[in-house]
Amino acid sequence: MNKNSLRINNNKILRIGIIAILIFAVFFGVFANLQTNKNSNVFAAELDYETAEIYDNGEIINTKLWNALKDFYNQHKTSDMPSIKTSEGNLYLTTDQFKNFPTNSLILSNKDLTSIKNLSIFDLTSFTTIDLSNNKLTSISNELKNLNNLISVNLSNNELTSFTYEDLSQQTYSQTLTNINLSNNKISNCNLKEIGNATIDLRDNKITSEKLTYPTNDLSIYLSHNLISTTNLTKTNVQYGFQGVKNDEKTLKNTEIAFYGLDAVEKIRVFKMTKNSQSENYDETFVQDVEIGEKFVFENYGLYKIKFENENYDDIVSYVCPSAPELKMFQNGKEIELSHKISNQTEIRFIGEDNASFVVYVNGETIKNDKIEISNSGSYQIVVYQIVDGFESFATTFYVEYQKSSTFGIAILFGGIVVFGAVFYLIIKNLPRIATFKIGKKNDKSNLDM
Repeated sequence: MNKNSLRINNNKILRIGIIAILIFAVFFGVFANLQTNKNSNVFAAELDYETAEIYDNGEIINTKLWNALKDFYNQHKTSDMPSIKTSEGNLYLTTDQFKNFPTNSLILSNKDLTSIKNLSIFDLTSFTTIDLSNNKLTSISNELKNLNNLISVNLSNNELTSFTYEDLSQQTYSQTLTNINLSNNKISNCNLKEIGNATIDLRDNKITSEKLTYPTNDLSIYLSHNLISTTNLTKTNVQYGFQGVKNDEKTLKNTEIAFYGLDAVEKIRVFKMTKNSQSENYDETFVQDVEIGEKFVFENYGLYKIKFENENYDDIVSYVCPSAPELKMFQNGKEIELSHKISNQTEIRFIGEDNASFVVYVNGETIKNDKIEISNSGSYQIVVYQIVDGFESFATTFYVEYQKSSTFGIAILFGGIVVFGAVFYLIIKNLPRIATFKIGKKNDKSNLDM
């Protein structure tokens, strides 16, 4: 075999190897994609049946919701209705389990629910009321769209952070809907613009003026105990009640509180609370009475109590404190843009009020200083408070990752790649010689001819 044929064979082997690797990569990608989509296809496949079977396996609805629906069905079904069926030892529901159900109220309160995802796959047209109160729901997204005969929905005492018209659906907002209870959540963003006909209870949330969109009609809205600073008192359908601070939460200095009518309350009283040096109790010093429609401004730091002097309203305790400190980055004494990733030694300084001191936690370790130096590679969680006149501020939390840049390391890497490429080239070029090279003692026939 000559050198040219060896070279051709080696080139063929190289090409075949590359093609094999590409085929394997494509096959692996397709297989991985099929595995990724395997669970997502289960839901569609189940619903191909007229009455899809929903097993307690967490794939379509979470187990807590499955159990809540099962318990509700077994408790409220009539004696002639079948119990939840069993198949191969696994309990399951069907999508028409609640069709023509004997009760018109779906009660799923106090079930520790964190999600009602895919609840809409069930036929819920029998229900005019749904109660999901006292759970741990953080969001809803069209899961109630099939309740087109809905009169009342109760989502109070959950952990919702927003509510908009789209969270239910056009079908749900029929003329029969008269009550939506969203009280005692954590809602800050609320859009009621498209809601057509319902009384909406949004008391005790965190709604602000900037993130509240009013409805276009005159439906009744209850907004007491939110953070609304700008009120539109010409809207007689809106009951603002008390506004300004939340119980047992921090608030900024110069925050306003006010109230615009509460049942059997003509004024609220503001007290400043001071720790008693002789005990664990607080002394209360009267500050001001606030009449209906008046505003009170927290001009000083401290702990305050707002009393309604009516047993229907709990007192509110609010801690008025400084704002969170600002962070700035410096390299070689020059300020740079604040960044979560750095590649050189960096100083982070904390900016607060003129007489502020700082308490800093770096990866959980306490540091009392107005700056820190980041000189070692790694990830850092920085939590900073400013202390003004003994009062602790809101916190600033900042994450930064320091990866040292190394020109020498890059040069070594580049050099290694060049050397490897050169060695690889020489090996390929000299494969014919290497293939014919024999290891061992050479036979010397010259002496035999003598």
